Amino acid sequence: MDPALFIADIEARPDRLREAAALWTAGNPWGGIRARRLVFLGMGSSYFAASVAADRLQNRGIAATAVLASSDLLPDVSAEDHVIAISASGSSVETLAAAEHFHGRCPITVITNVGTGTLVDLADTVVPMLAGPEAGGVSCRSFTHTQALLLLLEDHLVGGVDGSVFGRAADAAADLLDTRDTWLAPVSELLLGPDGTSVVAPVSRL
Repeated sequence: MDPALFIADIEARPDRLREAAALWTAGNPWGGIRARRLVFLGMGSSYFAASVAADRLQNRGIAATAVLASSDLLPDVSAEDHVIAISASGSSVETLAAAEHFHGRCPITVITNVGTGTLVDLADTVVPMLAGPEAGGVSCRSFTHTQALLLLLEDHLVGGVDGSVFGRAADAAADLLDTRDTWLAPVSELLLGPDGTSVVAPVSRL
């Protein structure tokens, strides 16, 4: 990780999210997706975002599961299922291998931050992440944009997602950045203390 570039990536988050949300809400990025079951694939933060989405969809009565792309116990699928593979770089070795495993067995949609590559070639449809380059080496905007896109998928399937949430999230991120001089130092002192930090919250907030 490059700290200076990582900060720049974070500082670009509000504007990037507003720009992406305007494009997403102008036209449904999920088109005509309907499936007996959704299978999400990803590694790292992509898997974390997918896990929350799968739980939310299950709660709304949709059959959905999130699977680590590196698993050697990938679920069986039929032509009525739909795989959604998530990789910001489009080059995750594990996600690519899992997508190849499912290729030809059911439709595959890829959420990615790139426009070309082997993973894109395996996809029946591609949903652009629109997070832009993350030169700092950490998935920060791509994680946020993945969460936003998966909320839009939920809204496409069952409705009930407030479309203003993306603008409000961008405003909240901008406020945190604008006011960081008032809170960053004391919060850092607490989090970086000698006793370590444990985070306890509902899974949807982690």
